[in-house]
Formats: sequence, structure tokens, C-alpha cells
Amino acid sequence: SFWRLLPPSEYFEEHPEYYALHDGERVPCESGWGPGQLCLTNPDVIRIVTENVLKHLREHPETKYVEVSQCDNQNYCQCEKCAAIDAEEDSQAGSIIRFVNAVAEEVEKEFPHIPVRVFAYQYTCVPPKKTRARHNVLVRYCTYEACFRHAIDDPNCKVNSETIYPEMMGWQKMCDQMSIWDYVTNWKSYIAPFPNLYSLRLNGQFF
Repeated sequence: SFWRLLPPSEYFEEHPEYYALHDGERVPCESGWGPGQLCLTNPDVIRIVTENVLKHLREHPETKYVEVSQCDNQNYCQCEKCAAIDAEEDSQAGSIIRFVNAVAEEVEKEFPHIPVRVFAYQYTCVPPKKTRARHNVLVRYCTYEACFRHAIDDPNCKVNSETIYPEMMGWQKMCDQMSIWDYVTNWKSYIAPFPNLYSLRLNGQFF
């Protein structure tokens, strides 16, 4: 939702510093898929995103949660401030959780019943070491890189036992609210066999 909350068509020309510095260039988040993200440590970005989130909630009282999530690409901000936070947290989730926490703190003042939902996806799957998500932040973990032939908590599956399972258990300790975005198809070939009936049942029990 970054691109909706800080549209580059409105801000990028005058304020490229609002957007991710990646590989030495400012990259705007022009859609839900790409090509860039936001600079999460810029105070103006935090202010404008917060204002737009509150504006949406005021105009849509039926809202049950509000999305403040990265776009679907890997071009996260590498500016000095964002990189320092991510290094301190041992995860790119560090800067995004601190950012979303700041937004959620303001949301709670006016809308205490509304969770602020954020992805743990691709480069933000690893939970931060120090910063815990606020109680009104809902972390949505994506099982995108899991092995779907085996259950996530199968100790004999190298992929799941060394990455997905410890990440999910780590998030359980770093947030009060958690949801799952699970994957039930083969994104490389939709018509290829995808033997996940066994793991679906076991993963359902695990979730």
C-alpha cells in the first residue's frame, strides 16, 4: 500500500528523498508491484503516510483494519539511516516495524479498535531482533518461500526447518497479532502437479 499512501505522481518530482535509495538511485513505488519502496526514516514520509491513513479511516468508518505494507519488490531503502536500523535489528523488517509502529501509535489515539496490518514478506520475513510490533499492529507473515511438499514444522525438511519455521516462531515473540498469507499453487506453472494436499492439512493444524 506504500504507493497509495505516498503517491509518487504527487511527490517524487519535488521530493525524491521520500522514496527508497537503492543501488545509489531514488526509486519511487509506482504501483503495488514496483519498482521501489519508501524511505522509512524520513520524518516527512512518516507524517504524510500517517495523515493519509487517518484520512482514509475518517472517510471509511466501515474499515476493520488498515494496510501499511511494502510493495511487491525487493528495492528497499539503503540510505544511511534505514541501513543503520536494519543492521541494528539484523533484518530489513527493523525499519518497517519501527515505521509502522509510529503510524500505529497515532492511529490508536483516534481509532483504538483498528489494527494496522503490515507484511512480513520476502526481505522482511526475518523478525527484528530488538523492536517489537505495537499491540495494534497485525503482522501478516507470507509463506512465499516455504517448501509446500512438507509441513512447515517438519524437522526433516531443510527449507522449512531452517527458515520458515524459525521465522514464524520468531514473529510470534515479536508481535501480539499475527496472520498468515499462505500459498496454494505453483506460481511458476499453474498446471503442473503441486503435491500439497498432505502439507495443507498439517500446516492448517500448525497455523
